[in-house]
Amino acid sequence: MDKFAYPDNKSIGRPMKDPQQQKIKELEAKLKAAELKLKVYDKLIEVTNRELDTDIIKKIEARLSENWQQKKK
Repeated sequence: MDKFAYPDNKSIGRPMKDPQQQKIKELEAKLKAAELKLKVYDKLIEVTNRELDTDIIKKIEARLSENWQQKKK
């Protein structure tokens, strides 16, 4: 995070003249936040798998597949 940023993610200084550049900066910040969130979720799944000694993703996929097969009938 920029050390000169306000809590609402608006930085101090001159605003960018080009709105397209501003939009790119906003999208880059959102992408960075989404990537961080994904890393946290991946770690959560990894720890849960280790603690439960199972693969929760496979269990969820199997359940979804079963539900989908039942709806198809």
